[in-house]
Formats: sequence, structure tokens, C-alpha cells
Amino acid sequence: MDGIRAWAVGLCAVAVGCTLLQTLAPKGGLGKIYHLLIAAFFLCCLVYPLLNMEGIAELELAALPEEIQSSVLEMQMQEQLIRQIEAAVEKTAGQVLDSYGFSAEKVTPNMTTSNAIRTLSNFANERLITIDGRKIKIIDEDKLKKISKIG
Repeated sequence: MDGIRAWAVGLCAVAVGCTLLQTLAPKGGLGKIYHLLIAAFFLCCLVYPLLNMEGIAELELAALPEEIQSSVLEMQMQEQLIRQIEAAVEKTAGQVLDSYGFSAEKVTPNMTTSNAIRTLSNFANERLITIDGRKIKIIDEDKLKKISKIG
């Protein structure tokens, strides 16, 4: 704890010193170089104690807690991505339904992301809808109704 306190006090002293030196720095091109050198010096003072810490090289991935291991992080990212895509599809579908006078409390897609993208692409290729960024416009409503009934 004393080491951290000494580092913080030293860092404050360096910050005050750097501020005083920056006020004395000349203007123009030479002043920019001077400011860069002062910033680099402050950064070195900030990082230096971390470089001298013992035991950093001994850190093993197996010793990391389970919640930060790559497989858990990957699964969490996948779940977040799915929730974001579902929210975007829900919002877009709700807007389309509103534009046709329908109201929906909640629209929940029941398909994978790749299937939703493939289906929308097929509808666009068949000129049933147009896709412009996040906006979907229905061109042939009758064919879409027929597809929804027949499959």
C-alpha cells in the first residue's frame, strides 16, 4: 500500500512539474515538440512502476476466473449479438406493421439470424420488398401474404 501511495504522490508531483513546464514552453513548432516530450515523460512516469512489478510474467490463463475466459466471453458476445439483432428486427417489423395500420404488442422472430438474412435477401431478389439500410419497404403485399399462408 505504501508503494501505491508513493507512486501516486510522485505522479502528482510530476503532473505539477509538467504543467509548469508547459506554461513556459515556447509557441509554434518548437513548442509542439516540447509539449510532446513533456507528455512522453509523464507517460513514462505513469507506466514505470507497472514495469517493475514482480509476478506479472507468471500470470497464467488457467488462473483467470471463469467469467473472463474466452469461451465464456464468446458465448456472452453471441447472446448479446442475437438480442441486438432480434431487437432490430422487432423494431423494423413493428414499423412496417404500423405503416400498414396494424399494431403489434411484440413481434418475436423465431428463426436464426442467418435464416432471417437469407429470407429477406430472397424476398428482395424476388422484388417482394426493398431494403435500404435498416428500412424495409413492401412492394408486393399479395405475394407475401400468399407465401405466409402457403409457405
